[in-house]
Amino acid sequence: MSRRATAGGGSRRSGRSADPGDTVPAIMSNSTAMLCVGLAVSKVLGAFLAHAALVRYHLPEPLFLGVALVAASAVLLVLQQPWRAKESRSLTPTRMRRVALGGLLQAVTLGAWMAGLRSSGPLRSFLVEGAEVPLLYLFAVATSRDLPSKKKTRGALLMLLGYLLLMYDASGRMAKHVERFRHTRLGHKADELTNATKHHIVHGLHELDQLRQAHHAVPQYDKATFQNTTAR
Repeated sequence: MSRRATAGGGSRRSGRSADPGDTVPAIMSNSTAMLCVGLAVSKVLGAFLAHAALVRYHLPEPLFLGVALVAASAVLLVLQQPWRAKESRSLTPTRMRRVALGGLLQAVTLGAWMAGLRSSGPLRSFLVEGAEVPLLYLFAVATSRDLPSKKKTRGALLMLLGYLLLMYDASGRMAKHVERFRHTRLGHKADELTNATKHHIVHGLHELDQLRQAHHAVPQYDKATFQNTTAR
């Protein structure tokens, strides 16, 4: 009774009737946020577990892919229950072909992802996610007659360059190429410039340390000592 009275009084003071559905969006937003966080954490844990299974336990990729797809398919079958679908949504031969083609593309995508996960690790695999966005944008620009945006094109090219550098770093060839570059004439000049800059910075820091020590070595006179000295 007290709650109803409070709710009624609050609704009269606010000038409108209390609606029980006002709190639904907040609950839905909180639950959605918790669901997104849970999915993200599960994705990260799954990637690290998959990397451990592929690298540490040397599980074959086809076997791992089959187990993962069978488990995911079982969960989706339980959730979606396609056998209870209406006649208009049943799996016709045309839809079966589409499902088979989509499954084949998904299997190829997962195979490529597992190969990258094995060779590059989970962190680089997460960084490479979304690499299709600049490719799709550049493809749209190439096939469209409209003038592309300079900012979007520049951003897509920079993203693509970043992904290429990430893949180049993950390939393990960077150390070899850097060592080869150091033996060239330009590499020697770069080493000389780096050493000169390092020596200049060290020399400047040494001079600053000497100035600091000299400043602390100077005796600090207070006001009374200064007045006695001037009086004499």
